[in-house]
Amino acid sequence: MLLDKDIRALNKQGHKDGYVCLHWAAREGHIDCVRVLLAFKCELDLQSSNSNTPLHVCISHYLEKSKEQLEKAMKSIKYHKQYTACIIDLVKAGANLEYPSREGLSALAALCRIEPEFTNNKFGGEEACRAIFAKVSEPRAKRASNTIHTLN
Repeated sequence: MLLDKDIRALNKQGHKDGYVCLHWAAREGHIDCVRVLLAFKCELDLQSSNSNTPLHVCISHYLEKSKEQLEKAMKSIKYHKQYTACIIDLVKAGANLEYPSREGLSALAALCRIEPEFTNNKFGGEEACRAIFAKVSEPRAKRASNTIHTLN
């Protein structure tokens, strides 16, 4: 397998956008790819040239695609589940919820902007929220953190 030969390739940032493999997999909601990359210990919190981590990118594109789905009056449960699964896995793997994105929002604050279906258990949102709140309730010393960025 290619990854066995040079694991550093996982964290090689693109020349234009600064994305690594995990950014791309999370952006598209490809949960199987996210899981493989996490298993190979891909760097969770590498920031792109826009200061976005893979978790920010996943949340941002989930929001974008939610709006598209809403405009088309379509609700695909599979689509929602793959994004919530990516969010859960990134959070459980230790992604930093407090790094500010290019918009100045932490991943936690950005999650608050996701439409109500995120919290609907039919889409896996309840499990995602539990994972996030479990992470946030850990003692600060246990999580890598700076300041918490909240919505105004």
